[in-house]
Amino acid sequence: MDGRDGSCHVMKRWGKPAAAVGSYCRISLPAYLVGDPSRVERGRHIDSGRGGAKLWTRGPLDRETHRFLPVKIAVSDAGGLTSTQTVTVIVSDLNDNPMKPAAKTVYLWKTQGSGSDAPLGRVYVEDPDDWDVADKTFRWNGKPHPSFTLNEDDGTIFASSQVREGRQVMYELQFSVSDRVWKQKGVSANVSVMVRTLTNNALAHAAPITLTSITPADLTRGWSPTSSGGRLGKLLKSVQEVLGQDAATSKVEVVSVYGSQRSPETSQMPPSSKESSSSSSKNGRGHPGLRDSAITHSVPSACVWVSAKENGDMFMDAIKLQGLLALHSRKVSDPI
Repeated sequence: MDGRDGSCHVMKRWGKPAAAVGSYCRISLPAYLVGDPSRVERGRHIDSGRGGAKLWTRGPLDRETHRFLPVKIAVSDAGGLTSTQTVTVIVSDLNDNPMKPAAKTVYLWKTQGSGSDAPLGRVYVEDPDDWDVADKTFRWNGKPHPSFTLNEDDGTIFASSQVREGRQVMYELQFSVSDRVWKQKGVSANVSVMVRTLTNNALAHAAPITLTSITPADLTRGWSPTSSGGRLGKLLKSVQEVLGQDAATSKVEVVSVYGSQRSPETSQMPPSSKESSSSSSKNGRGHPGLRDSAITHSVPSACVWVSAKENGDMFMDAIKLQGLLALHSRKVSDPI
């Protein structure tokens, strides 16, 4: 079930034998985006004779406006039983926007002793289209950096296990991107990478905060380890307040930020066996599709693992930290 940038239809098999579609349609997004009930077409000829219904949009859809549309439809059978079904219209993309030069900063949190390469996401250019990777090619602008590799087909960057943390160290990577549809060549895309090594002690004293209806990209947008900012900065400030800590003598640190399709109850361990990274771009947007290119039926969520230091370098006990976060969960999450 998908639609191009333009008018589309969706088809869903309700069952065998064919069921009758109810006479009304409850729309979960503005009504002008989706056809009214009179545009629900049903019949036994649909879906190779197995029966079904078609739902038509009133006009063109644009993925840059809505990536997917959940539509609720009441379905009734001959016995009078009614069930509400959700049809998810996934709006696919046309490469209808030229790209522009852009830059982003990636913060890579490494675990001690990790020997694997860490994916840093995709080379970033400013482009509202997020399904046009096949039209693009990615190259190093100049000599490749020995500690990083680039997949020239999809633009994914990998950091070697040899990258090191340093207060004054910022890896500056330069790339160029070409688009065959728009006949653009050599558009600049710069990536800055800051590395931090997580100690085993920090991992052992971490506790999770799970936030629903927000993606990691939205949460980390505008945040940096040095100046805070963004929604993640507000979250850390709230944690500091509920812990009753003095910001001058204590510190709340981010251990990991990642997307989760699981319920909060299943998040029992931080991803300590792998590196985690977050990114932000200079124009305030993450790369389209970097974190949330896949459309799923579950509610988007972000899981943030934090640790807290008391009176200098002593970590707060993880059980105590988790208890305080649970006790004040509403106060922690409300500012987000």
